Amino acid sequence: MPYLWTKLRDQLDETRNYTGWKRVLFIMQNNPRENFLNEEVISLATNRCNHPRVQQIDAPHRLYEHPGNPFISSFVGKTNLLQATVRDGALELAVQSHTPLRLPLPAETPSLRVTDGDKVTVCLRPEKLAFADASEGRLPVRIEERFFLGSQWLYRVSSALGELEVSCAN
Repeated sequence: MPYLWTKLRDQLDETRNYTGWKRVLFIMQNNPRENFLNEEVISLATNRCNHPRVQQIDAPHRLYEHPGNPFISSFVGKTNLLQATVRDGALELAVQSHTPLRLPLPAETPSLRVTDGDKVTVCLRPEKLAFADASEGRLPVRIEERFFLGSQWLYRVSSALGELEVSCAN
């Protein structure tokens, strides 16, 4: 989180402590960064009839690490959304012209209730992916573009899973 947001969060915490307020409600429309000023976030999405619907209520870090649906995962940050099938306690990602890539099911998500054969959407954050030597890697990629973002580089790569974003510290 940038310095200014950190300072603002500290000042809000001091104000809450001074006033004795337990909760402060912030209403943000389109800036996911502002969500991290809160201890708890209520994320709303509007349906076609313009009726807001609660998507997920959680702490900011849990919204980011354990989004309840694709809307939440893309609203709170960059994400790679991939389709997978649950098989034998793992996620199988369909890879073009290769055997499926298997990832272990996340154990730290108690609310995850899936059974063999279920189709799921997997959220892979760009900063959770890393480049490796071809002899170590599990998925060959080709770098299509890279963008300098100050403290990090954002890469757009093509792979047998499709197009992915990968971020690396500068």
